[in-house]
Amino acid sequence: MPTSVAGKRITLEVCVTTADEAVAAVAAGADRLELCSALEVGGVTPSLATFLDVRTEVSVPVAVLVRPRPGGFVYTRREFATLCRDADWFLAGGAEAVVCGALDDAGRLHREHCRDLVRLAGGRAVLHRAFDALADPLGGLAEAIDLGFGRLLTSGGARTASDGATTIRTLVRSADGRIEVLPGGGISPENVAELIRVTGCNQVHGSFRSADPATVAAVRAELDRLTVR
Repeated sequence: MPTSVAGKRITLEVCVTTADEAVAAVAAGADRLELCSALEVGGVTPSLATFLDVRTEVSVPVAVLVRPRPGGFVYTRREFATLCRDADWFLAGGAEAVVCGALDDAGRLHREHCRDLVRLAGGRAVLHRAFDALADPLGGLAEAIDLGFGRLLTSGGARTASDGATTIRTLVRSADGRIEVLPGGGISPENVAELIRVTGCNQVHGSFRSADPATVAAVRAELDRLTVR
């Protein structure tokens, strides 16, 4: 059965790549931002200057993706060291969280790397959609909780969050408040309300046509309508 969210504001996180996008997204109703670059390849670490511009221009929390290159999430020693240095800088510079993760050669969460990232972030680590590459979502959820991630971005292992809604609902129920579950992937004004009803999530994530203000505002309006029903 759908889960009621009446009376609870639903957090809207918008993925942005520039300060101009950040300002427009917040004006259109974004509660939180994820900053990255190169969305066309799934997102990589943004520049330090862009982060500083965004933090100067907006007052909402900004999480920063730390991913040193496009492609998979199995990193060499040098790549992981770069990832950690970037994470440390963004956190020291005022990032709300770093969005990160690493897999091992067998396609599982790399426990040592993930543990190091969570420790470095001091409780401000978000596990990104490397999670969706895991063969066992519930096992991965338990491991993410054990490692200490505070939030999990996922499409439920499917092409879009709507396609993976049943899995996301299972993750929310299994998490039982021990980790935030953040649906992302293909979310639009047309499907966001149904996604919230089905999954019981209290937040959503998306780039929304490259942070198009009209699309962000339309998603915000749908979430607000759902909140007051």
